[in-house]
Amino acid sequence: MLLYSTILHIKNIPVRYEVSWQQENKLLLYKPDLSTSSNKGIPMFYVTKQKGEWLPVNIKDKTIIDQVTKDINANNIK
Repeated sequence: MLLYSTILHIKNIPVRYEVSWQQENKLLLYKPDLSTSSNKGIPMFYVTKQKGEWLPVNIKDKTIIDQVTKDINANNIK
């Protein structure tokens, strides 16, 4: 189920992401809208709740992690 769309800055490029629930609301999927970006290196990733905090899976870039955390809090995802 699509929750919302958002903009994340990936490699200093604004990229629109569609955020949706996955696996019975246990995961959030951040899927990039590649039609607005020609860069194929834009990641698609899942976010899981770990120790009470939503964190991206397999993303090590602190800038992306900070953006995702702020985005989830701003959209009141519990």
